[in-house]
Amino acid sequence: MATWTAGTALGTGALISQAWVQNVVNAQKFLAANDATYGKDLCQMRRTTSQTGMASATWTAIGFTVNDFDVANGHNTSTNTTRYTAVAPGKYRLTAAITLSFTSGSVSINGLFRLNGSGLNNTGAIDGSWASMKTGTTTQATLVLPTTYVSLAAGHWVDVVIFTDASAPVPDPTAGAVQMAVEWVGAP
Repeated sequence: MATWTAGTALGTGALISQAWVQNVVNAQKFLAANDATYGKDLCQMRRTTSQTGMASATWTAIGFTVNDFDVANGHNTSTNTTRYTAVAPGKYRLTAAITLSFTSGSVSINGLFRLNGSGLNNTGAIDGSWASMKTGTTTQATLVLPTTYVSLAAGHWVDVVIFTDASAPVPDPTAGAVQMAVEWVGAP
């Protein structure tokens, strides 16, 4: 990750040095970075088809089929589609919204972000990411996870998992959002 240090203040009549100009250029690149060179990981991933095979009363990781953008290539739409893997170490902001369709109303839905989890359960849950809701008589509901901040080392991964007592639950982008966003927001 690039860093820069501002030079000393210039007095009246001082000439601007090439080093000073390079500092300004480096600062502009850092602030407007659109690649991992400057640690600006940014990814918006969505699911465009219904996710089948989700069982009732089982923690299930949500897979994402499309990246609206993935600046640092942290998400792969064909391998480990549930995961975003940090390229640069740092603090990250996580957001997610998952719409489920199910066959009957009055169900409980729980979700959370997971860090380097193992299996399809809540092992590795990230503190403060838990969301829970009880639906009424509807057969569709969107669970929005709270915006969560987490420190990641390069190579660590995060995903979102859902648990519900619904019969035949289906993450369903045709009924609403099935998406997750990950954004690098600061140095470790």
